[in-house]
Amino acid sequence: MSVVKEELLVKGEKKEKELSILFDSGSARSLIKGKVAKEFAEPRDLPASVEVKVADGHKVRCKQYCNLVIEIKGKRIIIQPNYST
Repeated sequence: MSVVKEELLVKGEKKEKELSILFDSGSARSLIKGKVAKEFAEPRDLPASVEVKVADGHKVRCKQYCNLVIEIKGKRIIIQPNYST
C-alpha cells in the first residue's frame, strides 16, 4: 500500500481546476469534502447511504455523490458512485 499526492486537473459541471489530490492504493473508496465537491458539481443523493471506514479507523457516512472527471497525464478518469457494498 502506498500514498501519493499529486496536483491534477479536476473537472465538474460547474468548473475545472487543479487540485492537490491524495491517492491511497489500499483504499476501496474515493472521498471528497462536500464543500469542495459543491464547487465542481451539484451533489446528488445516493439511493442508500454508505458507511466508509477511513484510515484512522473512524467511520464516515456518505449520503451524496457527484460525478467528476480527473485528468492524469492526458487521460480522463470518470469518478462515479459505486452502489455495491
